Amino acid sequence: MRTATPTLSLSRAVRLAIHAQKLGGSKPHLTSISDVTSSLGAIQLDTISALARSHELVAYARIPHISREDVDAGYWSPSDKPASHFEYWSHAASIIPLTDWPLFGFRRQLYRERGKRWHDVHSAVIKEVKARLHDAGNLTTSELGGGRKSSYWWDWSDNKIAIEYLLDVGEVVVTRREKWKRTYALTSDVIPSQLLQDLPTTDALETLLHRSLRTLGIGTRGDILDVHRLRASENLKTSLSEAWQRFIGDPEVVQVQVADWVEPAWTYRDLLDSRQRLSTKRTVLLSPFDSLVWHRPRTQRLFDMDYKLEAYTPEPKRIYGYFAMPVLVGDRLVARVDPGRAGRTLVAKRVTLQPQCTSDDVMGIAQALREAASWVGCDAIKVEDVRPRTYASMLRQLTAG
Repeated sequence: MRTATPTLSLSRAVRLAIHAQKLGGSKPHLTSISDVTSSLGAIQLDTISALARSHELVAYARIPHISREDVDAGYWSPSDKPASHFEYWSHAASIIPLTDWPLFGFRRQLYRERGKRWHDVHSAVIKEVKARLHDAGNLTTSELGGGRKSSYWWDWSDNKIAIEYLLDVGEVVVTRREKWKRTYALTSDVIPSQLLQDLPTTDALETLLHRSLRTLGIGTRGDILDVHRLRASENLKTSLSEAWQRFIGDPEVVQVQVADWVEPAWTYRDLLDSRQRLSTKRTVLLSPFDSLVWHRPRTQRLFDMDYKLEAYTPEPKRIYGYFAMPVLVGDRLVARVDPGRAGRTLVAKRVTLQPQCTSDDVMGIAQALREAASWVGCDAIKVEDVRPRTYASMLRQLTAG
């Protein structure tokens, strides 16, 4: 007998999503960077540092009192300790737990079959780069001879092309950074031998689908595939289709219908059956690359926020600001804050309130700004432009001192 598809309210779906992202409750319960990465699966990297870099902001949102030194040491192990994470292509360039190395063998194989990413690769340079890493161990791009032939970012040097290709295909790995510079090493020198055996492609994809749904709590097929950017290319079409059928055939995976969503969604039976009250009291600024909001269609469906990063939009055309960060108050996104720093002052250059924003929400925004200031060592907050101006005075008073 066919079982009826359960229907979930949007508020229930939002709470499942927030808790899966470890942002539920007034007191975060994660205690280490390894807790964060094992829960989220992949932490997206980005070069922008308007307040702090995105991978730091993701950590601070879940462990507010962690120091910057502990963040760095948690992601990138010191040279005298075994690596705990590696950098590779997941949702984008991401930090991934080292134990997940075997899950990405299919992607390394795809790069090997392509023979390049963007640039033609010269075998003689590859041989030279590998020999230097063999002799010297960890090296940065600068130590390998520099990253560019000219001032243009895309004009990579031959050594840069070689090292990035080797990273793509898995012969080289990045497990450390020094002052944001990648440090490359031969994979055989860093990855434990028991992890070097890749999982069969279909098995790896099925595992990643399960990890993705745990990270999301609830999601459509597109949401789930987006976590690790799993695309049905010609090389993966058959394996991904088989992995998806296995995944949705798991008795613990339940298809549901969320109110007002056009497409079906999936969650886990234990989450659906849980009688635990999902408290969503957390108030926090989120990185634009935080995995709660990184898939913009899902952000729209969950929070009714048409969110876009405007860092690459010409300044005169920006509506919300260069690095506008969504503000989570409980189970709603209530505003965007475009942050900056001036010495020891956190500057809210532009605060854009959602139409339904209330005075209680403004109190939450002020709390989130105070917490963010403590993350980055600021002891003052300056609120500049507030749109609309209805709560401008209130927000400035709440953040003063």
